[in-house]
Amino acid sequence: MNQKTISSDARVAVYIRRSRDEDGIGIEELLKNHRQRLQVFMNEKGFEGVEWFEEVASGGSIDGRPEFKRLLSNVQAGHYDAVAVIHEDRLTRGDEEDRGKIKNIFKATGTLLLTVDNRIIDYNNPTDLLTSGFTGLMSEYEKAQILRRFRDGKITAVQNGTPHSGTTAYGYTWDKNTKTAEVVQHEADVLRMMVDWYLKDGLSAGQIALKLNDLKIPSKRGGFWHSEVVSTMLQNDFYTGVVYYRKYKTEVDFVNDVVKYTSKLNDDPETVIKARGNHTPLITDYEHAEIIKRIEELRKYKSKDRRVRKNTYRLSGLIYCPHCGLCQGLMRRKGMANRTHVRKCLKKSTRRTPECDDTRGIREDYVFEAVKMRLQQYRDTLFAPTEPSDDNAAMNSLSRMIKAHEAAIEKARKHFDKIKEMFMNDIIDMDEMKEEKQRHSDIIKRNEAELTKLRMNKDFHDEERKEQQRKLWSSDDVERVFNNELSDSEMNDVLRLLIVRIVYQFNDEGGVDIEITYR
Repeated sequence: MNQKTISSDARVAVYIRRSRDEDGIGIEELLKNHRQRLQVFMNEKGFEGVEWFEEVASGGSIDGRPEFKRLLSNVQAGHYDAVAVIHEDRLTRGDEEDRGKIKNIFKATGTLLLTVDNRIIDYNNPTDLLTSGFTGLMSEYEKAQILRRFRDGKITAVQNGTPHSGTTAYGYTWDKNTKTAEVVQHEADVLRMMVDWYLKDGLSAGQIALKLNDLKIPSKRGGFWHSEVVSTMLQNDFYTGVVYYRKYKTEVDFVNDVVKYTSKLNDDPETVIKARGNHTPLITDYEHAEIIKRIEELRKYKSKDRRVRKNTYRLSGLIYCPHCGLCQGLMRRKGMANRTHVRKCLKKSTRRTPECDDTRGIREDYVFEAVKMRLQQYRDTLFAPTEPSDDNAAMNSLSRMIKAHEAAIEKARKHFDKIKEMFMNDIIDMDEMKEEKQRHSDIIKRNEAELTKLRMNKDFHDEERKEQQRKLWSSDDVERVFNNELSDSEMNDVLRLLIVRIVYQFNDEGGVDIEITYR
């Protein structure tokens, strides 16, 4: 085969790689553009039976490009006469070792490299090899310069109080004009509600996620809330008004010959840059410290040990000291008809008060029977019929408004597929597509903001809570609790769904006052 010619019946492979969306039109769209250019090139040359390789990956290492590794293996096996790419650096950009490995395989098999600007590169040709080497060095220099400018830009941004990368935290939106994170008020209100639930009401991250989902408040990505997301948000000190550079580091590992990137907290504080951000804080330093303190206290206990103690008795994890607010333990006393006993407050904590020493233990069955009676009364109230009122009319109006906003969001989302289809059929151009997508995105954002405000309305919140409670309290398991048809462990599982906490205190008449907080 001639060095600078290639016949139309040659065996050809095509490799397409994109590492980032430089033009803001989406990786898939960029891949499609490259695919079209290379298809035109293939048609012009008359190549048939072409094998295509496509991937989205950085060009820094062969190990991070699984499709390219597969292509290189085929080249080494002599499957192709030539490989076509948009530009030579799509194939050989990387360190000197990788570039040398690629060139040696192409050289040993006599495989040519074709580019869409009609270059035919033969690595057995000294001139082509020299030109390619110079191109590779320039590509490596360009890559190093890009990385340096990218790194310097991030450091400068952080020092100026600007978050340098990543998705903007819930409660904020990125303003490209002011170059800062601006508060999204309806999301900020939700965050404040989460902080209050966690610190004041003592709810767990999982319980907060359930409440948000019950209220149909969407997460940052428009989906459901999960305990891990809530926990991560509450711990995020970006909400206290700080920004970082190198707070996290990326570790590279290879699993089954596939590169895997893992982000971990940087354990070298000297390399971390921290600065006061120019965004508005949504959580105070004191609140953040209290959140971290509570999470650290929970981490002191191994999950296995917590599970063992969680529901041994009917009221495990439900009875709290009225003074320090910490959970009181239960124990089974031998020699007293094997009865379960609620222990006095014995917790050693900075929250402990002198009044904790005056608390008294009590038989668990006394508390349980009183609680069961109160639960039955609460259930009767929950299901009691209500008279029509102006409040009911207001709730109906609120529900209609919510449905209207939900319908508007659904309609706008359906338009995205239509916009893409119109662009693919050349009915609209790229600028028109971007304009339409932005317009419908704005419609969705406006309606989601109004929807969140309506769902945070106290009347709606209360009605939604009552509806969820009615579903929960009408279950067969609740009836089985009243009829003592469950084991202690099963009963505890059901009671935890109904009750947040139980507090008891002995009064001056020698009786016991019991206060129950329901979910």
